[in-house]
Amino acid sequence: MRYSKYNVNSELTQRERDIVRCIVRGMSNREIAELLHITVGTVKLHVHNILRKKDMRGRVDIILEELVGEKEK
Repeated sequence: MRYSKYNVNSELTQRERDIVRCIVRGMSNREIAELLHITVGTVKLHVHNILRKKDMRGRVDIILEELVGEKEK
């Protein structure tokens, strides 16, 4: 099942939204893991799920979507 990248926030869990905010701040997986008290492997799993749900290829796509979304508000 493919998800639309235009209705994203309602599809992401709270933890995934936390990860997105960290990614936009430029944090590494290790930094995110330390901040959220989870393992690097768990961060990678969340990032993978975010990319799948948003139908994106990488972290840059997440950042760009968040920045564009902020301009539209």
